[in-house]
Amino acid sequence: MRFYTPLILLFITHCTVAQTVHISGQFLYSGQEAFHYGFYDSPLMQASFTEVGADTSDEHGHFVFELEIEEPKILHFKSIHAEFKYYIRPGDSLGLRILNRFNVQYKGTVALENETLFKADFNHSFYIQDPLNDVLLALDTLLAKRQQLLLAYQASAAGFDPDFVRYFQAEMIGHRYYFLHQIYQYHIQREPENPILAIVSNELLDLVGIDEVRSRNYTHAVVEYLDDQLQREIAYGQFSPNDTMGHWQRSLELAAEWVAHRPKLGRELGFIWLFSSLQQVEQENALRVLAEEWEKLKQRYPNDPLHFLIAQLYQQKQMSVGLLRLADFEVEDTLGQKHLLSSYGTFPKLVILWSASATELQGTPELLSSIFGPLWKKDQFLMIHMGDDLEDWKVKVATMGNQLSHARLSSEAAAALIATYELSQFPIFLFIADSFKVKKVAFEMDDGFLRAVFRLLAGD
Repeated sequence: MRFYTPLILLFITHCTVAQTVHISGQFLYSGQEAFHYGFYDSPLMQASFTEVGADTSDEHGHFVFELEIEEPKILHFKSIHAEFKYYIRPGDSLGLRILNRFNVQYKGTVALENETLFKADFNHSFYIQDPLNDVLLALDTLLAKRQQLLLAYQASAAGFDPDFVRYFQAEMIGHRYYFLHQIYQYHIQREPENPILAIVSNELLDLVGIDEVRSRNYTHAVVEYLDDQLQREIAYGQFSPNDTMGHWQRSLELAAEWVAHRPKLGRELGFIWLFSSLQQVEQENALRVLAEEWEKLKQRYPNDPLHFLIAQLYQQKQMSVGLLRLADFEVEDTLGQKHLLSSYGTFPKLVILWSASATELQGTPELLSSIFGPLWKKDQFLMIHMGDDLEDWKVKVATMGNQLSHARLSSEAAAALIATYELSQFPIFLFIADSFKVKKVAFEMDDGFLRAVFRLLAGD
């Protein structure tokens, strides 16, 4: 039996079984207060908030709920007046007496951990614009306070949880690094010869590595740290400041080196880098490279909920890049100011051209929304009026309200546009991204148009 015992223990250690967490509490000065709770799939991006439950306290402010988890997590508890973060473990109980966001009492098996976090108060109590000596003294005082809290927790009679210690250290290190970075960036521009800044700079060169992604402060610090490394290489002339894709590739290399033995951080940084790069991309070839990187993330993390966030942004960027590929032209707003079509940015996905002789267009927003589904928003449509009668256009715009964006082309400019794109009179531009191509389809605003749109959406 001795031979099998280690194997059994090893098997049990690597099995994760969901256990119930019991949470109860009271809002001391508010009855029937609505609240909801859940977890962030990416705390730094505050993205993909998985809401586990929602409820309302009774008339005396009491509430009770349970949830199941397989590993220690940071629960975000949101009410109308405040948001709280609680450290919870499988099988824990937590009791709360909430006066306000500055006064909370804890009880239960995880009370000590949450009381320690609450006393640490990771909101800063200073301003980076304060005199350099003062703001650094405040930051050092805050660090000393948190170190004392951590030592007191580790020396507690009830014992301490190494997982909580790692999370607390990540919060502490990340918070300090982030604000040191802000302080340095602000004061180096105003007093570059101050010798104290050299001390700050040296500390920023060495970030403690922890494989912890539940701490938003720490993940933010890691991103700042790796970006600083890249900026130093650019400053040393290793890259051209305009080599966007070179910066992207080097960022991936730096991140890969730093997270080689930190798999949780590797996953987090992969999505963060892709998301931030997608926000900045403006060229089709760069979008293709990012698509390839996304495929790699899909292979490494096939069921990750953050893919939904990337998919939404990627779809917008496909449309944006496609729009910029078209010949640009000027349109006029209701004040007579001229704007380029490309100035509308990511949107619109759909541009409708209509003339002074067009039939009544009221109800178009609802019609288009019903065709393209709930993911399409009204600000994704642009109505461009073709004609010279400004007052007539304003009247027609007023009948439609502010549901859509409106612009105007003079008759001369409209004729030139139609000639450029070889479209029939009174056309509709339908921009559909498909394998990085944009289809231009012209239809009358009638049942034939609707049938054609449905065929396109069906893939015909």
